[in-house]
Amino acid sequence: LLRHEGLLRGTGDHSQTPTLLNPVVTHNILAGDTDLKSELIDESLYTNSFQQQIHHNLPILDCTAYNNTFPCILDTGSQASLMSETLFNKLNNSTASRIETLPVSNTTIIGVMGNRSKRIRRQAFIEFHIADICYPFRCLIIPHTSVPTILGVDFCYYYRVQINFTNK
Repeated sequence: LLRHEGLLRGTGDHSQTPTLLNPVVTHNILAGDTDLKSELIDESLYTNSFQQQIHHNLPILDCTAYNNTFPCILDTGSQASLMSETLFNKLNNSTASRIETLPVSNTTIIGVMGNRSKRIRRQAFIEFHIADICYPFRCLIIPHTSVPTILGVDFCYYYRVQINFTNK
């Protein structure tokens, strides 16, 4: 591996001090003499059974809001909590009073792969009920998403969520 240290300055022997013109070369000590690619890539990671196993173990909660139950994915990789526009409309139509929304400006959601983005125009304050406990929280309303709700790192941090995959 070639690691470029930029303008960092080390201590000790300055003949080895990395600069933009003098990058530090380090060798991959994990791979030894074996081919790194074959060591790190395991085709079994891409089989359907493995994908089903991962999906089965995702931290998904059954949430209730406004007498509707729906799955919520706990996603520490998502910076913000999101609700699909379809689910939001369903919740909004099932309650006697309208769920208040607030406008959002200059906000865009970028997908996992970074190549798709969606402009976000509104957010809503939703009272999530999980195991008979109410967790009120703000969600961005997302058009055309494949999952009903994502409770992101903002929710996890606010409520000090701990995910235990062993005990589900």
